[in-house]
Amino acid sequence: MSKTLEEFAQLEPLWDKAIQSPSEISLEEKHRMMEWPPLEEMQTNANKFLGISLEDLLQKAVSHAESLTYPECRLVRDQFRIKKMSAMGDEWNRSQWSRKRPDLFAKRKQAQEAILTADELQAVQAVDEIFYRKQSEEFEAREAERQKKPPQNMPQEWVKKIIDREGDKSWGCVFYHQKSIAGWDEFMEIFNAVLEMPHFIPGYEEIHDHKFAQFLPFETEESKLTLLQQDFRNRRERDDLKPGVLKNVLFLITDEARLSCGTAGECSEIFWGYLLAIDPDWPLSEVDEDGYEGRLKIHINFIFYRFYEFMSMGFSLKDLWLDFQYVKSNNLYPGVDMNSWGLTHLDKPKWPFN
Repeated sequence: MSKTLEEFAQLEPLWDKAIQSPSEISLEEKHRMMEWPPLEEMQTNANKFLGISLEDLLQKAVSHAESLTYPECRLVRDQFRIKKMSAMGDEWNRSQWSRKRPDLFAKRKQAQEAILTADELQAVQAVDEIFYRKQSEEFEAREAERQKKPPQNMPQEWVKKIIDREGDKSWGCVFYHQKSIAGWDEFMEIFNAVLEMPHFIPGYEEIHDHKFAQFLPFETEESKLTLLQQDFRNRRERDDLKPGVLKNVLFLITDEARLSCGTAGECSEIFWGYLLAIDPDWPLSEVDEDGYEGRLKIHINFIFYRFYEFMSMGFSLKDLWLDFQYVKSNNLYPGVDMNSWGLTHLDKPKWPFN
């Protein structure tokens, strides 16, 4: 993508070639002219972010342009690249370039018309016509939804669900551990301090004292996790778990996890370490195409806050695992040793609204 008018003008010889000899333009040159990424990336973006093939997206733009969603329009408009909202300022820059060098833009348009297929050209033109209207409609709809949400000083939905629950308001998780685990008293001292840790969000003070950790000792080896999964599922089926206990995850306190936990000192509210979250319904012998194997290390500070929040609101453990991989691979929190899930991207706006 050209960042300056000077870079943009360097494409002029290629436009001349396209106008004079369109049949001699290679696929790579065509993508350079259109400022499209490689075809494979275009196909991946359409599949990953829209759930449809690139071919179906183009056909939809040709045949039923009005049925295009804002994200679909956005992908075509952004040259089939995944751009952040901040990058949309590039369009303003280009509008300024077109005033300075209208001849370049006229030649570019002529060249594109010469090398695009009929469907590609019609799709691009159709999106150009409706993009700003689709964008305006989408933003108006999102603002209307935002207005329906409670004010920021009101409890979040997951907190309100606990407050409004009749009867037992306990909320928390199930924690399995070996009966003979060493250093249990020292670990529980840290864990109890974590339980007492406040979180300064509206309504949390009303649910703070209802936090609940159900500890279940077992005698089998840690490697026999399938037995723990089955035990959890049995308890779930018998309705043997408190109403607010998460039904879609269990924790395993291993020796390694126990030893990872610590605190900065007495009366400190700075803790570190993790516990191992396990999906009770995932075949632990399987690894899926993404590399997920049904388990994830969770930072102890976040178990009774962000972790419970997301897991109680319909997210799966794999959703959090994917989030962890994204945060870590993109270094979203520089300087932080990301060895367990806690700092998240799940509550950040996603494309095409980021």
